[in-house]
Amino acid sequence: MTVGFSPPETARLRERLSGRLALPGEQAYDAARRVWNATHDYRPALVVQPRTTADVQAAVGFARDRELPVCVRGGGHDHAGYAVAHGALMLDLSAMATARVDPARRVAIVGGGATWGTVDEATQAAGLAVTGADVSAVGVGGATLGGGPGRLDRVLGLSCDNLLAAEIVTADAEVRWASADSHPELFWALRGGNFGAVTAFTFAVHPVGPVQLGTAICPIDRAADALGLYQQLCESGGDELFVRAGLITAPPARSSPSGCAPARWRSRPRPGSGHPPGPGPRWPSCAASHPPVPTWCGPCRTWSCSGWPTRWCPAECARSSSAASPARSAPG
Repeated sequence: MTVGFSPPETARLRERLSGRLALPGEQAYDAARRVWNATHDYRPALVVQPRTTADVQAAVGFARDRELPVCVRGGGHDHAGYAVAHGALMLDLSAMATARVDPARRVAIVGGGATWGTVDEATQAAGLAVTGADVSAVGVGGATLGGGPGRLDRVLGLSCDNLLAAEIVTADAEVRWASADSHPELFWALRGGNFGAVTAFTFAVHPVGPVQLGTAICPIDRAADALGLYQQLCESGGDELFVRAGLITAPPARSSPSGCAPARWRSRPRPGSGHPPGPGPRWPSCAASHPPVPTWCGPCRTWSCSGWPTRWCPAECARSSSAASPARSAPG
C-alpha cells in the first residue's frame, strides 16, 4: 500500500495529539481498525483516536495536506462498513463518548463517539429520552447523520429532528458550530448527511414513560394473520404505539409453543435506578408453560432469553452473561 507521508511526519502528528495514533504493524492497529461487521476487513493508512476537538483538527489537517481520504468511526456499527477504508486516515472517535444531560433545559450534549447505550443511560437517569437506534451499541453520530429512526420516532420524530446543534470539523480542518442560528445551511445538511467529523451533538430530550414493550413470535404458517394484525395496529394504534414486523429464518425454538409466543412484557425502569427493565405482571397464557430463561448480559446491557429463535448478544458477550431470575435485579 502506497502512503503519502513519511515516518517523521507521523511522529510530528503523534506529538500534536492528546489521543493516540496507530500505524500498520503496531500492536494497537488491528484493534483500532476493527468494526462490528467483520466482513469489512479494510486497512487504513493510519488510525487516529482523538480525545479532543483539537486532535480531530490536527488529523483532518494532516489528511488534507497529503490528500488522504478520511473515514470516521463513531460506533462502528454500520452494516456497510463506512467507518473504515483502505489507505484512508481513520478517525476513531470512541474516546469522545461522553453524554451529559441538562434536565432544566431539557437538552443532552453528546460526544461524537458515543453510543446510544451511553445516551440512554444518561437521559433515563433524568426521566428523559430522545429517539435513538434500537441497538445500544450503535453510534450516535452515524445514526443521527443518517436520519436516526428508532422506537420513539412516531412520538418524537427522528434523531435528526431532535438535533439542536452540532460541533463539526469540516474538510478545511476548521471547527464550526452549526445550528438554526449559526451556519444554518450546514445544520440543515447535517440532518440527513455527513459533511465532516461531528465532535459533539446537542439534542432536545423529552419526558417519556412508563413504557411497555414485548415480542410475539409466530410460525411462518401464521404470517398472513400476523401481518394483517400488524397493518391494523399501524393504522389505528396512534403515535404512542411503535410496532414492527419481521420475517426471520431460525432454528426451532425449544421453549416456544406451536402457536404465537409472546415474550414477557417489560416496563421502563424507575429513572436513576440503574436496573434493566423489570418483569411484567404475568406471562401471556399461550407462553405460560414455556417461559424463556432471562439472562442479563453485562457488556451489551440487555436481556437475552435462551430458547428464543434469535439471540442479539455476540458470542463473546454471551460467555460473560450471568443468569438471573425475572424477579432479581441485574447488574447496573
